[in-house]
Amino acid sequence: AFELVEDGVTGLLVSDERELSSAMRRLSDDRSIALSLGQRGRVRAERLYSADAYAARIEGQFERTSAAGASS
Repeated sequence: AFELVEDGVTGLLVSDERELSSAMRRLSDDRSIALSLGQRGRVRAERLYSADAYAARIEGQFERTSAAGASS
């Protein structure tokens, strides 16, 4: 499975309320970081979860299944 959020690249991962508060303050205080994370997150989501990406993954699964059936 693909993970959408890469910590510090496409978002900020937190594990508790204190970290959440700190991350929200950081994003609120530094608009450039917020915009950069958001833009990179969107690019990653479009690349991994677009209809074309989904179709390519499904096609690959069909090809692998077909090849496995042919070699049996």
